[in-house]
Amino acid sequence: DYLGVSFGATPALLRFWQRAGFHAARLGIKRGKASGEHSITMVNGKSTAGETLAEQLQQQFTVQFLHQITDSFKMLDTELLALLLADMNTETANKLTPLDQQDIKLFANAKRAYATVSGSLNRLTLQAFSQLPVNEILTAKEQAILLACVVQQRDQDEVVAMAGLSGRGELIERLRGGVGNSVICLISADFLGRV
Repeated sequence: DYLGVSFGATPALLRFWQRAGFHAARLGIKRGKASGEHSITMVNGKSTAGETLAEQLQQQFTVQFLHQITDSFKMLDTELLALLLADMNTETANKLTPLDQQDIKLFANAKRAYATVSGSLNRLTLQAFSQLPVNEILTAKEQAILLACVVQQRDQDEVVAMAGLSGRGELIERLRGGVGNSVICLISADFLGRV
């Protein structure tokens, strides 16, 4: 249904695979030990089902990556960044997709790292604060942590100090709790059965 490739991302290799019809589906947060580059996974749909999957993966990568540019990929090579941005459809960047919902649920259950789902968490937090009575769902401290870390993208050590937490581990646990509460309320309020 589809073909996939994974390699250490350089502008030359990225151009080659883009010309071959492949689109980015995931970019590693850390540089690989072997290549010294961020590992990228690209896909090319070969059937209707494969094209649908490739499009979903590309959309999910787009929404995550647009958020991660100011965080995990702050120091990404600008030529590589330009090539990735030129290949993106940003129309759906602010909507929670089914893949967002899956990633959020996995984060809340400690099965995804914060850095890999930060874009989804940003959209969830913005949606929760705009659609829900958050004062009834989250404590003031949980609200402050979600807004400072996820929306404002403050340094995690700064958020730990601001909230009087013991360290980054407790910060992530507090984020998971606030995210879990938000997901439960949004499911019942808006998209029951879609997460």
